[in-house]
Amino acid sequence: MPEGPEVETIRRGLTDTLIGQQLVAVEVLWMGSWRSADGSVASISTTEALVGARVRVVERRAKVLLIEFDLDQTLMVHLKMTGQMVLVQASGHRLAGGHPTSSMADQLPDKSTRIVFILPVVTVCTSMISVNLVG
Repeated sequence: MPEGPEVETIRRGLTDTLIGQQLVAVEVLWMGSWRSADGSVASISTTEALVGARVRVVERRAKVLLIEFDLDQTLMVHLKMTGQMVLVQASGHRLAGGHPTSSMADQLPDKSTRIVFILPVVTVCTSMISVNLVG
């Protein structure tokens, strides 16, 4: 399980890359990772509500990442035991954090990818995480 300093490193990378960026699409490849505020599996329509939103701030509370959007919605991201986030820029440059696996270097999405966030400058692939949408 990623510890606080590792989660902070991911937060800094997300901050440097995502602030001000508009969400183009969300692809939920495994609905079990996409949750509503009460913890139940969210509907696919909640992804549609996020499209077009701009990232305002990325914060961290303990081991939870909070990605706030300008539509007064926040994603709460927990990496769990083996989760990871991989940011793939258009240039191919990657920033990866979390549990080290081949997903950090291989073609994405792969068999462990759960949710893909697509922004103009970067694609964020997540695996083995829990994402709750609040707001």
